[in-house]
Amino acid sequence: MTIFYLCPDFSPPSGGVLRLYTHVAILRDAGYEAFIVHGDPKGLPTWFSRQVPVRSFPELAQAAAEDVLVVPEGRTVVLKRFASCPARKVAISLNPLFTLRYLPEWSTYDLSGVMTNCRQTMELLQWISTVPHVRLVQSSVDTSLFSFSREEKLP
Repeated sequence: MTIFYLCPDFSPPSGGVLRLYTHVAILRDAGYEAFIVHGDPKGLPTWFSRQVPVRSFPELAQAAAEDVLVVPEGRTVVLKRFASCPARKVAISLNPLFTLRYLPEWSTYDLSGVMTNCRQTMELLQWISTVPHVRLVQSSVDTSLFSFSREEKLP
């Protein structure tokens, strides 16, 4: 199984783009074969240092039924482009407003599931969406920056 995260082609700083790259890095660190996919290799972000392997849209022609395409919530044009691709399609909801705006179009593309980093968005989508699986997927915490010490918390 290969996991392909489709990423918008723009280079200005964006929390969503960083989140997609972070997910791919976490998956790769855990031993999964995961890639970022850009339509235009010139659209790669240059404002952060996270390095993950990048593929292009034409390479998705080789995607198989056991593979997964992860598509940001507002990229329904990309879902349309890859509608005939045999890989399972999963939406990632990073922005609840975009999610609600594009939700009516999702039913057209046979999504296998949705993942979100927000419990409230997950509960809302479980209530109003026809997508079969809606899951909460939280990113990891950098323990070199954030850690808990009971001794430091006590008065």
